[in-house]
Amino acid sequence: MIITKIGYDDKTNLFIIETPKESFQISYEDYEKYHLQKDQEINPDLYDKLKNIALKNKAYADAINFLSYRIRTEKEIKDKLNKKYSFEIVSSIIEKLTREGLIDDSYFARVYIESKLNTTNWSVRKVKYQLGNLGISNDVFEEELSKLDFSTSEIQNAHKLVSKQIEKWKSKYSDTYALRNKIYAYLSSRGFNYDTISAVMEEFVNE
Repeated sequence: MIITKIGYDDKTNLFIIETPKESFQISYEDYEKYHLQKDQEINPDLYDKLKNIALKNKAYADAINFLSYRIRTEKEIKDKLNKKYSFEIVSSIIEKLTREGLIDDSYFARVYIESKLNTTNWSVRKVKYQLGNLGISNDVFEEELSKLDFSTSEIQNAHKLVSKQIEKWKSKYSDTYALRNKIYAYLSSRGFNYDTISAVMEEFVNE
């Protein structure tokens, strides 16, 4: 197998090494490292190296494209790349993205917590559960949560949820005890803790 053409892609800043069967996209550093030139014979060892380099570059490009829509957790990117690439390639890309600051689970958790507590009616418990699904560890969650004053937001979120239902419930449950149970069950099922539920309860239920 010989190199039939060498081109350059301005969009990716990679050299394109073409052969009769396939092409490889490699960086300038690798281009210089292997002293590549037109009509050069590619032996099996060089072929394997170029193939691996090209795959890593493609995986990196896929990861960057995936990140272009929104920030991602390490788990999200791993799950995406694992569908197409080997463990070794995925691990190297994760390391590179982390070095470049493009993967930061602590930052992701902080932004996610602030967003969900301030723009939705989610409880802290629900936020924690969803972040867990995205690969955020309990330690990272607790650390980032401790930096925020979330208590007011959580009470406000619970208050909004009950406000939408309270008149219907009051007409259905004339007994104060039954109404309290309804509010407690409703908020508890949505992940709100006892202190938050008690605070909201006092606003809607008079003894």
